[in-house]
Amino acid sequence: MILSRLSIRAKVTLASVLLPTVLFTVLTVVWARDERRSVNEQYVDKARAVVHGAEGAREYMEDSWRSGVFDTAMMRRWSETGQLELAINAVPIVAGWRTAMANAEDGDYAFKVPKFSPRNPDNEPDETEARALRLLEKERLPEYWEIDHETNNLRFFRPIILTENCLLCHGDPGTSRQLWGTSDGTDITGARMEGWKVGEVHGAFEVLQSLDSADAAFRAGLTRMIVLAVVGLAALALLLQFTLQRILIRPLQESVMFADKLAAGDLGTRVAHAERQDEIGRLSRSLNAMAESLRTLISDMKSGSRTLKTSSGSLGTQSDKLASDSESMTDVANTVSSAGEELSSSIAGIASSAEDMSNMLNTVAASIEEMTASITEVAKNSVRSADIADNANRQSKSTVEIMGQLKAASEKIGRVLEVISDIADQTNLLALNATIEAASAGDAGKGFAVVANEVKELARQTTQATEEINREIDDMRQRTTAAVTAVENISRVIGEVNEISTSIAGAVEEQSATLNEIAKSGGVANQAAQEISRRVNEGAKGTQEIARTIQAVREGVHETDKGIQATRRNAAELAELSDRMDELVSRFAL
Repeated sequence: MILSRLSIRAKVTLASVLLPTVLFTVLTVVWARDERRSVNEQYVDKARAVVHGAEGAREYMEDSWRSGVFDTAMMRRWSETGQLELAINAVPIVAGWRTAMANAEDGDYAFKVPKFSPRNPDNEPDETEARALRLLEKERLPEYWEIDHETNNLRFFRPIILTENCLLCHGDPGTSRQLWGTSDGTDITGARMEGWKVGEVHGAFEVLQSLDSADAAFRAGLTRMIVLAVVGLAALALLLQFTLQRILIRPLQESVMFADKLAAGDLGTRVAHAERQDEIGRLSRSLNAMAESLRTLISDMKSGSRTLKTSSGSLGTQSDKLASDSESMTDVANTVSSAGEELSSSIAGIASSAEDMSNMLNTVAASIEEMTASITEVAKNSVRSADIADNANRQSKSTVEIMGQLKAASEKIGRVLEVISDIADQTNLLALNATIEAASAGDAGKGFAVVANEVKELARQTTQATEEINREIDDMRQRTTAAVTAVENISRVIGEVNEISTSIAGAVEEQSATLNEIAKSGGVANQAAQEISRRVNEGAKGTQEIARTIQAVREGVHETDKGIQATRRNAAELAELSDRMDELVSRFAL
C-alpha cells in the first residue's frame, strides 16, 4: 500500500491536514443543509403570511355577505347599471387574491390563482401547478410547496376550499333564476354555473418567490466560512505538526538513528527519552537494554576469539614442523624417484630413438632405390628431349629458309605487278588518245571509238585487278615477315631447351653415382642402430627395478603426509574461524 511506504512524519502530517479537512467538509455540508432549510422555511413562512392576508380579505368579504352588506340583488343592480366591476370586487375570493396581488411588487413575490377550467385564461395551470392541484385535492393537504429548479423559484400552494358563498356563482345551475334572474344557468357575469359543492377544491392560492437573492447570500456566507475554515485549518495543522514533532516524531527519529548506529556496530551510544512513561519511554528503555546485551555478548566473543586464535596458532606451528619433515622425506624420495624416472625415460628414449633411426634408415634405403630408378628414367627422358629439341631446331631453321624464299617470291610478284600496272596505265593513255582521234574523224571514226572505249575499260579493270593483287601480296609479305620472326623465336627457345636437356642428363648421371654411395653408408648405419637398441633394452630392466623400490618409499611418505595435511587443515580452519570472529567483533564499537 502507498501508506506503508510513507514515513511516520508524512503520515502524521497527512492526518493533521486530512482529518480537520474532513471534519470541516462534514460541518460545511451540515451547515449548508441547515442554512438551505432555514432559508426555505423563511420563504415558506413569508408565503404563508401572504396567503393568510388573502384568506383574511376573503373571510372579511364573506362576513360582509353574511351580515347583509352585500347580496345578489345588489349585484344584479350593479350589473344592470353597468357597474359589473363593483359586483366582481364584492366576490370574497376575488377580494382575497386582489389584496395579495396588490402587495406582490413590494413584497418581492408573484401571486397566482391556478385552477382547472378557469373562467380567466390567465389562471390556466402549468405542469407544476396542475400536479400541485391534483396532489392537494387527492391528499387533502393543507398546503404544499416545492423548489422549481428551472426558474429557481419557491412555489407555495394553499388550496381554495369552496364555501356557501362560492356556490352563488359556481353552484347548481338550476338556481340561476332565483339568484341571478337568468334561465340558462349562468351567473351575473354570463358564465355558466359549474354545479360544484361545498368543501371541494378546484383551485389554489400560489405564491412564487425567487431564490436568487437567497442563493447569493448563501454563497457569500459559504465563502466566508471556507476562508475562515482554511485559515483555521492551516493554524490547526501547524499547531498539530509542531506538537507532534516534539512529542512523537522527533523521539521516533532519534530511536531510528540509534537503531541504525546499532546496525552499523556502534554499541557505545544511548537513546534518550528513557525517563518517559509512555510507549516512547518503553521503546527507549528496550533499545538501551538490547544495546547493553549486545555489548556483553561481543565482549565475550572477543575473549573467546583470542583464546581460539592462540590455540590454532600453536597447532598450526606443530603441524608446519611435521609437514616440513614430511616434505623433506618426500623431496628425497621424489629426487631419487625422479632420477630413476629420468634414467628410465632416457633409456627408453634412447631405445626408441635407436629403433626410430633403424626404421628411418630402412626408409631412406627404400627411398634411395626409388630415387635411383626415377633419376635413371629422368636421364633417359633428358637424352630423348635433347634429341627432339635438336631435330626441332633443324626443322625450324629449314622453315626460316622456306619463309625467306616465300618472301623473295612475293617481292618478285610485286615487281611484276608494278610492270603490269604501268602497261595498264599506258594502255589507258593510248585508249584515251584513240578516243580523241576517233572524235576528230567524225562518223568515220565511230567504230574505232567503240574499240578505244573497250580497250580503255579493259585497261581500267586491269588496273583494279593489279591493285587488288598488290594489296594481297602486301598482306602476305606482312604475314610472312611475322611468321619468320615467330619461327626464329621458336628456334632460339628450342636451342635453349636443347642446352638445358644436355645439362640435366649430365647432372642426373652425377646424382645417380652419389645415391649409390649413400645407400651403402645407410646399410652400415642401420646395423649399428640395431646393436644400440639391444643394449639399451637390457639397461632399462635394471632401472625399472630401482623405480619399484623408490615407489614403495614414496607411498609410505605419502600416507604420513596425509595425516599431517589433515592436521594443518584443521589448524587453518580454526585460525580462519578465529579471524572471522575477530572481523565480526571488530565491527562493533564498545
